[in-house]
Amino acid sequence: MMGKILKSVVLILVISLGLAGLTYDGATIKSFCKWCAIYTLIQVFANSIYTSCMDYFLIRRINKQTTDRYDQQLKTIVTFTCPCPNKIQQPVSINMSEQNIYKCTQCSKRVSVIIQMNNALTTTPIDMAISDARKLVQGYDEELKLND
Repeated sequence: MMGKILKSVVLILVISLGLAGLTYDGATIKSFCKWCAIYTLIQVFANSIYTSCMDYFLIRRINKQTTDRYDQQLKTIVTFTCPCPNKIQQPVSINMSEQNIYKCTQCSKRVSVIIQMNNALTTTPIDMAISDARKLVQGYDEELKLND
């Protein structure tokens, strides 16, 4: 990191000295130093503006990608059957955050899809000691022997 900073400072100084040398009128060393300082300040100012703009556009792009990813997570493609007599099945893109209306390709009816989420099956976990499980298996084995 320190090497990059040092490299950047040296590059700014070399450019400033080169530009000051081009505009040096040969009068005094003071005017040369003045132009070198002016060019250094211009470069630092331009670099800070460039960095701020790039940060702004980068943050904007990241926010857009995050929003797009979130929108894609909300969308699901589901196959629906139209209630018309032909019973045409077609894939429909469902968005969980808005009302879903699609148009049948055969009969051109507009069909609304209502999304409901419920628990399908609730169970209690089986909590059994190992010794109880062995007894249960032995009981099944004995029952199978008796049936043979």
